[in-house]
Amino acid sequence: MDSDKQTVMVYTNSFVGIACNFLLLYLVLADTSKHNVGYKNMLSIVTAYNIYYASLHPILDMGFLIDEYGFVMFSKHFADFGYWTSYLAIMVYMDAFNKSLTLLAIHCLYRYVKVSGKWRFLFDSKKWIFVLFMFNFVFGPAWCVICHICYHSTPERTEMSKMEAMKRFNVNLEEIGYIGPVMKWPNPQTGAMQIRWFNVLGSFGCSSILLILYAIICLGCVRLYRFISTSMVSERTKKLNYQLLRLLLIQTIAPLIFEYIPCIMAIWGGFIGMPFALEFGWWIPICTSAYSIADSLMVIIGFKAYRERLFAILRLFRFSNKILSSSEASDHRTTKGGPSEIYSSNT
Repeated sequence: MDSDKQTVMVYTNSFVGIACNFLLLYLVLADTSKHNVGYKNMLSIVTAYNIYYASLHPILDMGFLIDEYGFVMFSKHFADFGYWTSYLAIMVYMDAFNKSLTLLAIHCLYRYVKVSGKWRFLFDSKKWIFVLFMFNFVFGPAWCVICHICYHSTPERTEMSKMEAMKRFNVNLEEIGYIGPVMKWPNPQTGAMQIRWFNVLGSFGCSSILLILYAIICLGCVRLYRFISTSMVSERTKKLNYQLLRLLLIQTIAPLIFEYIPCIMAIWGGFIGMPFALEFGWWIPICTSAYSIADSLMVIIGFKAYRERLFAILRLFRFSNKILSSSEASDHRTTKGGPSEIYSSNT
């Protein structure tokens, strides 16, 4: 499994993800119905952000190494630009990773507010909209600060992983910025493994923040389901709310598979000895770059109106191809005889 093959797969996922999200954005903006205008605006924001997120993967081209002592993360593309530039690239990546999750949390909150009628001030007041914006803006950098404090480059990690980084990715860890904790280390005198609690607690804190955020999103979905099931509204409205809830659940599953599981595997997989954790590091950038594909396709397929509009576009495309083929065949039959046949008919 070489670095070039990994890069090709990341590029492919990213470009397909950008295309799928542009398609979804077109379907959302082409929806002229007057219902759920606010939801369409929220979905447009999430989709536009996913285009940005997908475009970051080929620009940064991340690399991961996982071992029994922790992990190492760095940018392959920025490895030639010095320590601080390559380190900043990692921070941009982690910030984008977190913003994809905070946007999902705000999306879930928006659905709950609009369906239940509770806490309407959150989206009706400019002050509270600004608060939500700042939450989305600040959450990622705050997480990056914690990672910097707990995971910054150290001589121990550099010495431990520099050979593997050079072998797998042709990257010199001594010259670039990276993050990589050493959560346990052999005692120089006894050889016994010693837990480095500062790094372990830092990893626990980073993981807990993400898991708590995801738990809040799941709890919001459960409460939203209970409210819809007991609400006294028309059957048509209830069906529409169930469909939008199903869409939200789909968007909740995508980050679990393509972001949360790879992230947890990177942090804890090698340390606790999970099977295949050491080899899984190669797949992490591929999984995270596939998130934008999965999220957009799940929305298109899961939402009936967008699914039907896509099928209509495909049918129109096939119909246009048939007309074009028929026209070309007709032109070919008309001119089949060539100039000599036209001359003989005139004489």
